[in-house]
Amino acid sequence: ARERPTFGRPILEHQAIQFMLADMATQIEAARHLVYHACSLIDQGKY
Repeated sequence: ARERPTFGRPILEHQAIQFMLADMATQIEAARHLVYHACSLIDQGKY
């Protein structure tokens, strides 16, 4: 994505791709937090 050009620019420079990557990163962080929280509840004996 950094090197392959489309419309004269690397794919990574297109705003729509940047939005998709940001959304994916947000979803990954939310999932990570959910797992950490679930593990914390298990450690505390609340689940």
